[in-house]
Amino acid sequence: MYVDNAADLQAVMLGNIMVKYADDTYLVIPASNIDSREREISNMEAWSGVNNLTLNQSKSAEIVFTHTGKRRLVLSPPPLQGIAHVTSLKVLGVIQSLRN
Repeated sequence: MYVDNAADLQAVMLGNIMVKYADDTYLVIPASNIDSREREISNMEAWSGVNNLTLNQSKSAEIVFTHTGKRRLVLSPPPLQGIAHVTSLKVLGVIQSLRN
């Protein structure tokens, strides 16, 4: 039911991807669009309000993956207000985690 309801929830920036399954939504943002994070979250909050829903930031998390083959220091972006920055995330029953 949620996936049908959320059919009109789309990413704002070209290249960002919105993945929806059951009652979960995942926003995938490539490094080239890292500056669009706040805009995408604002879009999701606005969509939620129009559709009588609430974006539960306590259940929201951000994980930043980097290419392990590159030998350069990659700095994570500053954390988003109200959204936890994590090193592992369970996506559809599979744990995704950063390698150090």
